[in-house]
Amino acid sequence: FFRYCINPHNKYLRGFWVFVTLAVLIKGVAGLFFIPGLLAFALWEKRYKSLLYNKWLYLGIAFFVLIIGGYYTFRELNAPGFLLAVYNTELGGRYLTELEDNGRPPLFYFKNFSWRLKYCVFLIVPAFITGYGHSSKAMRQLTLFNFILTASFLMIISSSKTKLHWYDLPIYPLLSVQIALLLHTCWTFLRNNFLNRVNQLQQYAAAAMLYISILAFPF
Repeated sequence: FFRYCINPHNKYLRGFWVFVTLAVLIKGVAGLFFIPGLLAFALWEKRYKSLLYNKWLYLGIAFFVLIIGGYYTFRELNAPGFLLAVYNTELGGRYLTELEDNGRPPLFYFKNFSWRLKYCVFLIVPAFITGYGHSSKAMRQLTLFNFILTASFLMIISSSKTKLHWYDLPIYPLLSVQIALLLHTCWTFLRNNFLNRVNQLQQYAAAAMLYISILAFPF
């Protein structure tokens, strides 16, 4: 979807619907939690007109409804009560009520940052600030994409009455990419302003030291 918003070719939109359908087949309603953020990013990039007038948006919706609707209909016919179980475990039941004593405070997932990312938690804010101020438009767009999706996903799962430790896992690839962009920016700055004064062997040694320092405390 990011590729479509940046370079609107229909192949990206078709691929998007395929993977959204697969996400719902695998993870149920949780596969749709990024949709609000994706729509917000499309609005920011002013792609809503190209989406609304694109036939593949509606063909994709039809494909999604056909596959997902068919799957849930088949399951309900094969095992009556399946849809009620889905509602209780994935929709209103889990979201609006606390199940199995898994109620947590609103900032529960923010506290997970400290032990999931360890020392890299201190790089999150600088990563987004540096990314949004980057000279490259593509870097700024990717930073905004990561921020919107992370923020919207956290808002959705933090509003749920039932909270579990693994509900926030989908945001960590986005945060990891953003931190990697920060490290790449820092390395580029060092290479262009300091390492260009030394020989190639010393540049390789500096790169190796940076690489080892990152792996010393993995994510």
